[in-house]
Amino acid sequence: MNEAERVLDRGRVSLHYWTGGPPGAPLVVLTHGAATDHRMFDPQVPVLHEHGFRTLRWDVRAHGRSRSGHDRFRVSDAAEDIAALLDRDPDCELHTVPGAGHVANLDRPDIVNRLITRFLEKKSRT
Repeated sequence: MNEAERVLDRGRVSLHYWTGGPPGAPLVVLTHGAATDHRMFDPQVPVLHEHGFRTLRWDVRAHGRSRSGHDRFRVSDAAEDIAALLDRDPDCELHTVPGAGHVANLDRPDIVNRLITRFLEKKSRT
């Protein structure tokens, strides 16, 4: 798997994330569940790359290599973390986002609208 590991410094929190796939391709953001980390998507990443998608997977605060600046996990923090990661590539075409519950908590219509628009486009084709 050919991915670049990066770190986004968000003050008291360092978010570890991995990106890969064809440059300029649509982006799939992969967000793991509780008590796991980015490695849960190891089987899916090469398949997504082979099918022409870029991937961004990350360790949510207090999981894997990412650390939390708080004593507990907060969904609002995870939502803002996703926004900060996506702000690094503001014009990308977004696709399915596992863990979209975090995104639903965003007060960021620009990101939420990109996700909803893509979902509706897919639904109208079926």
